[in-house]
Amino acid sequence: YCAFDLCAPVALELAKRHHVYFELPNVDLARLVALLSIAGNYFGDIVCSDPFPDDHANADPWIDKRTGKVKIFDHAVALPPFGVKYSGADLKTKIGSTNTTEVLNISLVLGHGAKRQMVVVPDGFLFRTAKNDQVNKRHLISSFGLTSVISLPRGILGHDSGVLSSILIFDRANISPEQNIRFVDCRSDWPSKNRLLSPQAAEHQLRAWLSRINSSSGNEHVALAKVEELADNDFNLLVDRY
Repeated sequence: YCAFDLCAPVALELAKRHHVYFELPNVDLARLVALLSIAGNYFGDIVCSDPFPDDHANADPWIDKRTGKVKIFDHAVALPPFGVKYSGADLKTKIGSTNTTEVLNISLVLGHGAKRQMVVVPDGFLFRTAKNDQVNKRHLISSFGLTSVISLPRGILGHDSGVLSSILIFDRANISPEQNIRFVDCRSDWPSKNRLLSPQAAEHQLRAWLSRINSSSGNEHVALAKVEELADNDFNLLVDRY
C-alpha cells in the first residue's frame, strides 16, 4: 500500500516487482501513473482518493466487498504532504483519538500494513515532548514496533521544501520491551540539491545513503537507544539527540 502523491515514484519502482496498491489524491497524477503502469506492464491497483477525505465517514476504498473489512496489505508506505490541516472532531486512530496531522498519517500506515510500515514525518513531530506526545510515542514503540528513525537531507522531498523531515520505520516482528531503536543520520555531510541533479552524482549519493541505513551501530552515523533512554529524554526522537 502506497499513499499520497509524493509516493508515486516509489510505488512505480516497487510495482516493477511487487503488486502495489496506489492511493493518490490528484486525479491527473493517478491517470499518469495508470498509463505508466500499463506501458511498463507493472503490477498495481490505483485509486484516486484522499486517504483523509473531508467526509471522514466516507468508506475506505480498500474495503473487501465480500467481508466488509478493510483490506490489510503486507507493507505500507506513506509520503504525506506537510502542513495539511484536517477539519472536524478528533478521529479515532490506531494510536488514539486525535486530529494531529502526523498522528493521522502514522496511523494510516499502521492500519494498512501487517508486517512493515514506513512514513515520513516533519521533525517537529519528533521533538515535541508534551505529555500527550510522550504517551503517543511510547505507544508507537511498545505496541507497533518502531525500529528506526532516519533523518533526511533538507529538500529531499517535494519541490524546494525547507521542512526538515525523517523516516519512521515500524516492524511488528520486532516488538519487545528490550528492543533498541536505531537512529540513522542521513542528513550530515549531504551534498546540496543542485549537486544531485546529475544522475551519476545521485546514484553515488544513494549508495552512500543506503550504506548508512544498512550499517551496524558503533559508527558516527548510527546510534542505538533503549526505551529507558528515550523516556529520560521525554521521548524526543530527533536523530541529532542520540
